[in-house]
Amino acid sequence: MAGKPPRPRPARSRLSAARPARSVSVGAASRLPVPPAADADGAGGVDPTTRIWVVLGSLVSQTAVLTALLYYFGWVRTKTTYGHFGVDTRLLDFSTTDYLLRSLNSVLTPLIVAGFLALALRAAHRQTVLPVITAGDRRRLVTRAVVMARGSAVLLAALVLVGLLAEDRVGASLGSALPLAMIAATGLLGYAEHLSTFTTRAVPDTGPTRVRSLALLILTLVGLLWAVSSYAVHVGREMAADVVASLPSEPELVLYSAERLAVAGPGVTVDEIGQEGSRYRYRYSGLRLLVHTRDRYVLLPAQWERGRDHVYLIPTNGNLRIDLVVHAP
Repeated sequence: MAGKPPRPRPARSRLSAARPARSVSVGAASRLPVPPAADADGAGGVDPTTRIWVVLGSLVSQTAVLTALLYYFGWVRTKTTYGHFGVDTRLLDFSTTDYLLRSLNSVLTPLIVAGFLALALRAAHRQTVLPVITAGDRRRLVTRAVVMARGSAVLLAALVLVGLLAEDRVGASLGSALPLAMIAATGLLGYAEHLSTFTTRAVPDTGPTRVRSLALLILTLVGLLWAVSSYAVHVGREMAADVVASLPSEPELVLYSAERLAVAGPGVTVDEIGQEGSRYRYRYSGLRLLVHTRDRYVLLPAQWERGRDHVYLIPTNGNLRIDLVVHAP
């Protein structure tokens, strides 16, 4: 006798077969991180006034550093110019604004040259060097470039050290080339470190790495300050030479005095004023004005020569009168 067919099992609904959803306890939900609530101004919990003071403090500190640097470069240029005539800048009593204005012609040219040079080097790296070292396996080529950069940096650093230790025999003849060599040496060392990252695994930023990077940065900044200072000295010497060359064509200064003054030199003439009732008794001509401060005039003979003629510091008072005469060319 044939068995009975099996009774079909009732189909399980998909809803009943689905796994029940896990419930999240209140304690687990309380452990989830909660972002800090923003304040009414939307600053993420930071007081807007505090942020303003932080920005202002940063700007003030940068402005102070920039002002100090410009003041120093202006002082170097001014000291070199008037030092050519034997005049100490302390006698001139220049203000901070005077030094800042005199620093512009010493700073603008180095900044412009450095900016264009940085752009050119960056373009050369991206357009020439980078495509070569990233095309296939160029490890040997990169290694040679790193070795050459480090070797050149060592030679330049040795030149700088020799110039500093033998300043009279070597450093004086090199002049502005020494700070430029220092900048080039630190730049080549930094560039060699950058190129070496293409052949080695990424190294974590450790203490020695930070110290090396900081040392390179400090040496580069010192080199830049040194280079700009050297250029300021160069500008000061050129301006002094221009002043001497242009003395004959400058307006003539005529000095009237109630008393006789010890003023003489090539081209300087003294005439007595015999007019009755005149406040002034002597007339000095053939002088040129070098600079005028609040309490004195600095005068030169028209044919002044360094090492031969004097520079005259005439105080401003009621017994003197200054006239300027422009002669026809």
